[in-house]
Amino acid sequence: MDTEYWEIQMLGGLVARQGERTVDRFRTRKGAEMLAALALQPNGRLSREELLDRLWPDDEPEAGRNRLRVELAALRRQFQTGVESSAPLIEADRLTIRLIPQAFRTDTAEFERGLTQAARAEERTEQIRRLVQTVEVYRGDLLPEYDAVWIVAERERFATLHQETLRRLIRRLAQERDFERAIAFARRALQYDVWNEEAHFDLIRLLVAVGQPSAAIRQYEALEQILREHLGAQPTRTIERFIQQIRERLGHAVGARVAAADAPLPVVPVPPLPPAPAAPAELPLRLTRFFGREREQEQVTALLAANRLVTITGPGGNGKTRLAIETAAALLSVFPGGVRFVSLGNMLEAGQLPDALRQSLRLPAQAGAAPLDQVIRALSVSRSLLILDNFEHLVEEGAVLVHTLLAAVPLLTLAVTSRRPLGIDGEREFPLAPLPSPAEETAAEAISAFASVRLFVDRAQAVRPDFHLSARNADSISALCRYLEGIPLALELAAARIRTLTPAQMSDRLVPRLDLLVDSHADKDARHRSLRATIAWSVRMLSPQARRFFARLAVFQGGCDAAAASFVCLSMEQVDGTVDDPAEAAGWSAFDLLERLLSESLLVAEEQHGEMRFSMLETVREFAWEQVPMEEREPLRYRHACSLLRLAEEAEGKLDGSEQSVRLWRLEQERANLTAALTWCAETPTSPLSPSPVEIGLRLVGSLWRFWEMRGSVREGRQFAERLLQCSKPEADPTMLARAFNAAGILAKNESDYPTALAHFEQALTLRRRTGNREGVCTLLSNLGILHSERGDTASSARCYEESLSLARELAIPRRIAATLNNLGALRAGQGEIDAAQIAFEEALELRKKIGDRRAIFSTLINLAAVAHLKGEFEAAMRGQQEALEIARDLEDRFAIAIGSVNLGNSCLALRNFEAAHRSFTEGLQLHTAFGSRFGQAYALEGLAAHAAHIGSFTRAGLLKGASAALRQSLSAAQSPSEREQFEAAFLCCAADASFLKGLETGQSLSLDAAVSLALSSFS
Repeated sequence: MDTEYWEIQMLGGLVARQGERTVDRFRTRKGAEMLAALALQPNGRLSREELLDRLWPDDEPEAGRNRLRVELAALRRQFQTGVESSAPLIEADRLTIRLIPQAFRTDTAEFERGLTQAARAEERTEQIRRLVQTVEVYRGDLLPEYDAVWIVAERERFATLHQETLRRLIRRLAQERDFERAIAFARRALQYDVWNEEAHFDLIRLLVAVGQPSAAIRQYEALEQILREHLGAQPTRTIERFIQQIRERLGHAVGARVAAADAPLPVVPVPPLPPAPAAPAELPLRLTRFFGREREQEQVTALLAANRLVTITGPGGNGKTRLAIETAAALLSVFPGGVRFVSLGNMLEAGQLPDALRQSLRLPAQAGAAPLDQVIRALSVSRSLLILDNFEHLVEEGAVLVHTLLAAVPLLTLAVTSRRPLGIDGEREFPLAPLPSPAEETAAEAISAFASVRLFVDRAQAVRPDFHLSARNADSISALCRYLEGIPLALELAAARIRTLTPAQMSDRLVPRLDLLVDSHADKDARHRSLRATIAWSVRMLSPQARRFFARLAVFQGGCDAAAASFVCLSMEQVDGTVDDPAEAAGWSAFDLLERLLSESLLVAEEQHGEMRFSMLETVREFAWEQVPMEEREPLRYRHACSLLRLAEEAEGKLDGSEQSVRLWRLEQERANLTAALTWCAETPTSPLSPSPVEIGLRLVGSLWRFWEMRGSVREGRQFAERLLQCSKPEADPTMLARAFNAAGILAKNESDYPTALAHFEQALTLRRRTGNREGVCTLLSNLGILHSERGDTASSARCYEESLSLARELAIPRRIAATLNNLGALRAGQGEIDAAQIAFEEALELRKKIGDRRAIFSTLINLAAVAHLKGEFEAAMRGQQEALEIARDLEDRFAIAIGSVNLGNSCLALRNFEAAHRSFTEGLQLHTAFGSRFGQAYALEGLAAHAAHIGSFTRAGLLKGASAALRQSLSAAQSPSEREQFEAAFLCCAADASFLKGLETGQSLSLDAAVSLALSSFS
């Protein structure tokens, strides 16, 4: 049976295998590099911007993004398996691309996992077994056929790890006196790095140990020649002296070449391979179980293997200390000089650090001896690991001391936990995220796999031994872990309340969540007795200005960029009703303040599309909002809403042009902020501010309707539109009201609420005519034409289109001419006027290509493909639908994808590709159902009915066709003659079949939910 996941090999060359299928050739080198870049990530995920930086660092952003889209599409096609049981390998969204974790395995991950397992092994024989398994995974250098800068760096890292692993293995085998295998692995080490003197010396000593001194001398001579010819150097004096002793014992002249066979060797002092004694450990006692940081442990272990200073950063209560302790405990055999833990949380100043280090090493105080000098001498004996815990309040002065210590002790490795990095050269920061928590849609039986859930249950059982995860409390525990954002301290503090509160009661009472999460246990330091205290500890270290800035940032939901932070938080005194007040008024100080908050782990920063975005954990944001004075909150929310209005109105004009993708991404990025601002606007109907919150909300609605439509959020947008229109005043700006009514009409039409849509459009048209806005009249006539067409009133639709087109040509507005031609063509096609429709579509397409509106191009391509279908040119129709759908997917326009999927299904059906047709109709139905488009559901149900008829499932065909007909009737949405002819042809094969007729009758009484459920269910 074929394995369901891909095995991706990168050590020795790039090859991917799934069962009997092998992929070792790629369309381009960049496609191969993209696969490798993703596969090398622990979670298989990279942002699109990171991929652009790696693959096309010198390209202009737009050119790079285009190349990325092409390579991604090609890579997806190459890894389509056609096996139903196989999961897809590649998944992408608007920000990131990833390899689905359960769909692939890599040899690099296996190699690094082996290192960790070997480090944790307590018995020497088990450690040898693990080390052997690990080096066997290394089939050769990483991606040897590629020379990108980032690949070369990764190749060197893996090569270094491989050499270190081989040396550890050789030493362990020598300690076990298994010299034969030790020699074999020593020779392997030289195959990979023939210039490595240490590897040569290992082999030389092993050859002497097994009584082959002549072979040892020949090995030395080979080393001598390699260094002289390639590096112009000589072997080290240590190796020279050892070989000189061997030659003297054998009676050879110094420098003579050895050719004779080995003879028994007199007693020769063979330098032993370094032993690995048990390392002393001074780690805190761990009384509780550790959950869910396996991947993080592997990553920190790898960082400590390659770097001398690793700083684990993150907010308070996130588990930095415990991760450091657990990782260190697994590395005892790696640090023969010992592993020690130094707690700095209660240290008042950095000057106390040398004495704390001296005490941790158990060194007695010496008169006249500086503690730091004692520490340096003690640590210089053997390789050691020190954990400096809670360093954040000592960074300014303590970083200098840490640098001094590292410079003076080459054998020392430091692991630091801190809410901010030290800023020292060579430091490797490891930002620690909270524990993963179940999503809302996670099934109850699956939540036990999440570390946050396991941690909560374990700590709850420590308080209440009879407590356990059950079907009854699974949803409550899942919600609680999600609400507490997976923060270990928050989960522990909540679990401590399990004697008096159930998980469901905790969820109810955690508003605000900070007050419940308090622990009075004496064994916790003051900063960790409550979640509030851990946050306050960091905030207290801020300047007054930074504290104010931190508090005001809480108005943002889901984060912000530096410009928005400056506009909203640093210009509060300028709230004067001017929506477009420049952010520059606050200067550049926002960057300094953001950097300060980042350094205290009060913010999280992430690069997105070439810009840094800053956000807070929700728990931190809640604390910050509490610090905002009551009198400042409404002006702050007003400023926040004004900043989003500026963003939305700027984006609106770019949503139908070449910047469409970027603007859509930008709005999606601010979705949570937009929702918060609109909610506040709707909840503040009376306000002395000008423009009022309601007016700001209505302007937002007028600008965002296309975004909501394209992102499948029609229902959300419509709810805001209706609420704000109800709060509007008749004397409000008519232009603003007309835009809002038009937006509300479009959103209502998309949900097939035709009466409401008609009322909104007519209200908007009246306002447009009253103000003399002829372009607005043109737009509304076209929208009314679409509405009448969907309702089957073709005469009214034609009148609206003709008037709109005449006005658009008179005004010479290409965009409006193209839109109306496109709509008029669709109407003509529906009436069977194919040639007239094609002429209209082709003129519209030419105009739209000149404009560069890709979403509009999608619409016209769909319609031209439909014309080809009506002409019986099914292959051409298929190509057109695929081209259009590719644009929709590239734009991540869910509404367009839904339309395109159903149309593609029709083409597939005509070509008798039933499997592809079913897949397309199903996708369309799912999407139309998700955002409530009953008109779209009717189309998709009819397509699935036709599919069922074609494959002989007549009862199912009748049920779905009956349900579709009933839905159309409820919408007053009749089919056009050409649509009716096209769909009826699909049922000729079963028109007289009794089971079809019975299903047709039954289907008309099915509820919409039942019909959709039936359509999406599997069938034989």
